[in-house]
Amino acid sequence: MAESLGARSGASPEEVFSILQKAKQLFISNLEPGAPTVSREYIPTSFKSLDSSMHGGIPLGQITEVFGASGCGKSQFLLSLAVRALVAGTRNESSCVYISTEATLESRRLDDFSSKVPGALDRVSYVYCPDLENQDHILFTQLRLKLEEGIKSGRPVRMVIVDSVSHHMRAEDTFPNTLQFFRSHLAWQEDQLLGVPTYRQEKVKFDAVTSQHMKGDVRFRNRTLKKYYLFTLYSHLAELALSYNVAVVLANQVSDVMDAYRYW
Repeated sequence: MAESLGARSGASPEEVFSILQKAKQLFISNLEPGAPTVSREYIPTSFKSLDSSMHGGIPLGQITEVFGASGCGKSQFLLSLAVRALVAGTRNESSCVYISTEATLESRRLDDFSSKVPGALDRVSYVYCPDLENQDHILFTQLRLKLEEGIKSGRPVRMVIVDSVSHHMRAEDTFPNTLQFFRSHLAWQEDQLLGVPTYRQEKVKFDAVTSQHMKGDVRFRNRTLKKYYLFTLYSHLAELALSYNVAVVLANQVSDVMDAYRYW
């Protein structure tokens, strides 16, 4: 698009891209009257090609997903991002929250990454969530308190990492007993998000699409409800990212690859 507009206007692609970015910021800020304007900041990943593709690195105020097959190095990359988040801002005045759901933190590996950053380990808050109940408590209750604590202590959190966000959702028996537990779980989460305008809008769209399919088989209903849970969680994390101007990085694992020629 930038090249096409540049050819018509006589401006360079860089100038056109800059104008489009400013217009996008103004448009988004006008969608929610009174919403605070968040300056566009990035945390470099130290990979030049990746930073170039992402216009500077991991954006603050937004959610970034890191996904790939098991064993491809996602966790190692996330550990390096945790350290980069500490040095991207003013020295010794930023922190990172690392939430793990699959395994305990590789502290030795993190120590290797941060060997040249004095006091780095003291500024990384680590939480292990062995099950969905713990994960919910941390993400929906404790995380906001941690972000507030960072601001008050003079060490604001610049990045929140969740490795991985859907680990406890993969098993068919993720939720105990019947779907009633899941439904009450979602109802509680919805109450926490009713004040977020974007959540209301997206929920209406989601309900319109899924309501006609909820009378299908049990497995389909289970999958649909799990997707709804992830949608609710995403809305919550997006609100935190924007409100506290923090980069939220979510890891996800690719478990299957669709055959385009078979299904389309």
